[in-house]
Amino acid sequence: MRRWWPWVGRESWSGECQRIHDDPQGDGHYERDPNRAFTRPLGQRWCNQRAQVKGEWYRIHISKPRMVSRVRFNHGADNGAFPKRYVVRIQEREGASWVEINEFSGPIDVPFAPPRKILRFEVAIVEPYLDEKGVPYGWSIYDIEVTEVLLFGRMFHRVIPE
Repeated sequence: MRRWWPWVGRESWSGECQRIHDDPQGDGHYERDPNRAFTRPLGQRWCNQRAQVKGEWYRIHISKPRMVSRVRFNHGADNGAFPKRYVVRIQEREGASWVEINEFSGPIDVPFAPPRKILRFEVAIVEPYLDEKGVPYGWSIYDIEVTEVLLFGRMFHRVIPE
């Protein structure tokens, strides 16, 4: 029997983002806590509180390496609240080099076929998403879904439907 589920145990995840600016007054900028992308109260999110910048990145660290078939960021109804083009990098285990997977465009939804062993997942902006006036949008993440591949405790391959 094949089972697919977004993974459980998010309490062991940790997020990290590139700090473009800090919040010395502590006035609640979500950028100060990148974990809000997956631990936030319902209806809230992590966001960078400014225009997207080329090279800016967001990382998620999973407590231990897992075989992953898909990583998807939920940007909510915020059209443009994600990079127009971005590069994905992964780290398979502690101390390993980062491996560049590919460059993508559109909402962040990355399938891995075949599935990959992942400890850390990084998205870096190659081209910001611009509004009709040419001004970059901010970057928001309401939720992150990581799909682990298991068949009776063993990895198997699956094509993810579009």
